Amino acid sequence: MTRTIVLVLVLFMAGILVGYLLFAKVGGSYLSPEKLLTSSKNILQGIERSILGVEEVRRKILICAAAGAGAGLLLGLFTRPPRKRRRR
Repeated sequence: MTRTIVLVLVLFMAGILVGYLLFAKVGGSYLSPEKLLTSSKNILQGIERSILGVEEVRRKILICAAAGAGAGLLLGLFTRPPRKRRRR
C-alpha cells in the first residue's frame, strides 16, 4: 500500500513537471508558477490571463498530473514488489 502511494505521488509530481515543460511556454518564455497558481485580482489581470491562455495551460498541466497519478496507481496496484526470501 505504501509503495502505491509513493508511486502515485512521484508520478503526479512528474506529470506536473512534464506538463509545465510542454505547455507553459508562451511567447518564447515560460509562465511563472506564481501566475499559474494565483487568480486574477482585477480586470486587467483577467484580460492578461485570458490573452496568455493561463487557464488552458493550467488545465493541460493538471491533466498531465492526473494522468501521472493514474499511471502510478495502476503500477502500484498491478505490479508486485519482489518477494523476500526466507532463510532456513
